[in-house]
Amino acid sequence: MTTLDDPILYRIIDFFELVASANTGTLRVSCATRFSDCSELVGVFLSILDDPSCHPYTERAMAEAISRHQLSKQHYFISSWTMSRDSIAMWELYSRDAGGIQIGVRKSVLEAMFDAYWKEHSFALGHNAPPDDGRVLFYPVESRSCEYVEFDEILDHLKSRYKTSYRELDAEVGNPAAFKEAFTEFAKNRVFDFQKALFLKDRAYSYESEYRFVLKGITRNNRPYEECQKDQFFVLFDTHMRPVTQSDAGENISIPFDTLSIEEIWIDGRTPPWKQEVLRALLRKYGWEAKLSAVYGSFFDRHQIKPII
Repeated sequence: MTTLDDPILYRIIDFFELVASANTGTLRVSCATRFSDCSELVGVFLSILDDPSCHPYTERAMAEAISRHQLSKQHYFISSWTMSRDSIAMWELYSRDAGGIQIGVRKSVLEAMFDAYWKEHSFALGHNAPPDDGRVLFYPVESRSCEYVEFDEILDHLKSRYKTSYRELDAEVGNPAAFKEAFTEFAKNRVFDFQKALFLKDRAYSYESEYRFVLKGITRNNRPYEECQKDQFFVLFDTHMRPVTQSDAGENISIPFDTLSIEEIWIDGRTPPWKQEVLRALLRKYGWEAKLSAVYGSFFDRHQIKPII
């Protein structure tokens, strides 16, 4: 595998959080409810609207769908990384007091780490489990680069698609075979790939160049397993499980993380020189050699400019 296939992913975190990770051997992964982006996971909501079999067709049903979407943020735990090492926007946002540390970890290492975690807490463990057993389990981890879009434009495309399709369906009301064919075509021609829903973000955040890992948490519901097995769609929808809430899992989960897998560490370029030395000395105790990010530095400080002859 080449470095293009397996790049280093970066993340700016608080120095004390890094030390905590080193001491506990874990990485904190936050629930989507903690994210400041108020449009977080709107792609998931739009993917529901995009599916005519799930689309809410009354104002009341739509209001309920919006409410469920807001609550659904409790189900998702997201670890956000960036493909961009030196982004002044990222330093400004995530190191506001100039106390942030940027770490770099190979993508394959993170993939293996998240994969091992969900397998240890797999949704499959819910089969034959007693009601309300309290374990927080997960569906397989999903990961990829985020795609930055205009959600307003997607909604406009959805409205146009439904308007056109309604006309076509109305024309075939008296012909069941033709109506079925038209509806099948309507259901098939989606505005966007629903598999990307978790990875759509507002274009205003494109500077983040985000690569994310997503775990959806579930837990055993309060129904007897034997009763759930009788459900018509038991196998398809895991009707013995329910999505987790904050009362089940809290706002963060901790997954095993070998901090020695960190390949690069960068100190905020605004850090005063004496603090840089203190940080370097402290980080060396954990086996890391830190470098100073040049994003705030002067071009003339980095280069001794001489006549080019």
